[in-house]
Amino acid sequence: MLRDEYDIQIEFGDIGNIQAYISIGDRMPLEKNVGRIAGEMLMCYPPGIPILTPGERITQEILDYIEYAREKGCSLQGTQDLECREMRILTEI
Repeated sequence: MLRDEYDIQIEFGDIGNIQAYISIGDRMPLEKNVGRIAGEMLMCYPPGIPILTPGERITQEILDYIEYAREKGCSLQGTQDLECREMRILTEI
């Protein structure tokens, strides 16, 4: 359940102990990232100007523009996910 629902990987477990792997980086579907901080760049060609850069707060307006660009047939690039449906984000502490 921890891995499937919360992306927390458990290692070295025994009857009374676990070691959990977490990091400040995470990935989620774009539509669930409003208010989060981008951890990678996403750009649209044309015009070839970044829509999001690492450290920038993701807003609904930005997500709307990404979907608009996708519908118009623009090439979205820059994320590890080649389809630009998920983006690495920085978890706020």
